Amino acid sequence: MSTEPLRENHRVELKRELTPELDLEKEVVAFFNSHEGGFIYIGIDKTGQRVGVTEQVRRLCMALGQESKGSKELMQLLNLKHRPSFLEGYLNPALQQNFVQMTQPDSPRSPTQKYRLTAQGKTLSK
Repeated sequence: MSTEPLRENHRVELKRELTPELDLEKEVVAFFNSHEGGFIYIGIDKTGQRVGVTEQVRRLCMALGQESKGSKELMQLLNLKHRPSFLEGYLNPALQQNFVQMTQPDSPRSPTQKYRLTAQGKTLSK
């Protein structure tokens, strides 16, 4: 898998974020009208770099890897000792941005709660 950043071309559009000014429908229709089709990547700037993901969230996704892990294990892997900092800087942003999900979403405070990567989170752990 290439680590080169994405580049815009006649089949690839990079969008930093969805905004009211962005006419996404027009962009999609343009690709439909092309016999080659195309891709629109949201959350990637014009230089091809992901935006909006902190280093802490990236580190958390790398620590999770392919296995579900509890918060204590994650804190150990990240060499963190202060639980509030872990929650505020790592876990909560990763959950809010849909990079990580709970294994027991109906019991968020369960002592057996673990966390795993979402499909989106797996892209960060590579």
